[in-house]
Parts: sequence; structure tokens; C-alpha cells
Amino acid sequence: MPFVVETGEAVQQLVNAVIEDADFDATPAQAQRWLNTRQQLMCQRTLCYRKTLSLGNTVEGQDVYSLPAGVVRLLQVTVGDVTYEQATHRDFSALAHGFEWLVGEPGVSGGVAAREDSPAGTTQLRVFPVPGETPLPIAVYAAMVSPDLVIGQDSTLVIPPQFYDGLVDGAIATGSGRGEARTDLAAQFEEKFTAACQELKLATRVKFRRSGPTQIRVSQPRWRG
Repeated sequence: MPFVVETGEAVQQLVNAVIEDADFDATPAQAQRWLNTRQQLMCQRTLCYRKTLSLGNTVEGQDVYSLPAGVVRLLQVTVGDVTYEQATHRDFSALAHGFEWLVGEPGVSGGVAAREDSPAGTTQLRVFPVPGETPLPIAVYAAMVSPDLVIGQDSTLVIPPQFYDGLVDGAIATGSGRGEARTDLAAQFEEKFTAACQELKLATRVKFRRSGPTQIRVSQPRWRG
């Protein structure tokens, strides 16, 4: 069923729908928890929830910077007013040793960047070339983990309204497979949730389709004597 809600009532109505539509013997707190988990999963699968994060300024000689918690995937990194291209772990070594080099618009300095977590699991951003003495602001555009749902705060519900039904389906699937022990019902609603994720993923790709010129990396052969 499509949801038409008043401001501040969206989360509460979704909680009610989970309990009523499946005729669950569940508490509102349980339904809210199931919805919260499913919104996080939907956002991670579709990359639909995105934010621009400020990491402060570059530091001379420092090529690694901490990322805030909740980053699912880096989508764009800007240093100063230049967008850095996505790199792989191998690219950093190849660029540092001259086996690859950057080719871009004449007169415009730039670089590459990528997420490169520490051995301890700290979420980090790595950039190349290593920043010089002039501090430049670093901004990251990233797909994020969704916030926890809060009754009365619509801003915590971050998926588009046309996918609220899919979110409820996912919560019902969770409740059916746990508290209700209805594996047949769980499979039915899990399929609906998966279909909603696929639809939202496609809609997100169309909405944020990338265009325009890019910087390229050129590889140099490794000669052996």
C-alpha cells in the first residue's frame, strides 16, 4: 500500500504497518528495530544515501587521512577545487615508482584517491601525489550507512517514499524468520524486499549517472635488463 503520511509520523506509520500487515505479536520496539536494520541494508545495497563530508585540510607530507564512521563507499574525492580520480591499491605503488603517471588538463594539478583502511581496521583515505606545503581542503562524497530510525523524526527515514513498502516487506521478512518462525512467509517477503532493492539501485544509478571528462593514468612498461 502507498504511504501518505503527515510530517513527523512516517516512522511511526511504518512501525504500525509492520505489526498490522503481518498480524505480528510483536512490540513497536521490535518492529522499529527490524525496520532500522532493513533500511541500513537497503542503503548499503543501493548506495542511495549519500553525503558530502569535510576531512579538513591536507598536511604537508601526509597522504593518509581518517574517514568518519559509516562510509560504505567513496564516490568522489575533491582536493582544493580538483576532483581526484578513483585509484586501486596497486596504483599508488605504480605511481610512486614511475610505472604509471597522471595525464589531465594542462595547467591543472590533480591526483588520485581511494579508501585504504589500516591493518587495525581504521577507515582511511589515501591520496596521490603526497600533499605539499600549501593546505588544501579535502571533501569526500560518499555512500553512507543510514541513521537509526527515530519515532517523530522523519529525517532518519532516508529512502525515497515510493520504497517504503519494500522496507516494510523487509521488516516483515525479518520478523517472520525470527520471532514468528514462519520461514514460508519470510521467504515471500524477502523476495519482495530484494526486488525493491534492485529497483532502488537502478533508480539511484540513473539519478546519479556520471558524465564529463576524466583524468587518466598511463602505464609505463617495466623493462628488465
